[in-house]
Amino acid sequence: MAVEAGSRLTRCTVRGPVTIGRGCELSDAFIGPYTAIYHDVVVDHAEIEHSIILAGSRISGLNARLCDSLIGNDVTISRADGRPLAYRFMVGDSSRIGVV
Repeated sequence: MAVEAGSRLTRCTVRGPVTIGRGCELSDAFIGPYTAIYHDVVVDHAEIEHSIILAGSRISGLNARLCDSLIGNDVTISRADGRPLAYRFMVGDSSRIGVV
């Protein structure tokens, strides 16, 4: 596991191999193996594994695990009404997604 300077993990479970870039804020999260999180990413109340999250993105309030996904720069993924069993994304830069 590699965590760069300035990142803060609060009440998180991390199972490597994982890379977390500088300036990230992770709280109440599970970060599973083969996940790379780039700089200035926020993960709050979410589970992620086998995924790449690019700079400035925010993932919060998901009720299922985000897996096998590629998330671009400055993307926001948050919980909306509904209950899917899993999420899988390939999202371009500056996207906004409301999960139902």
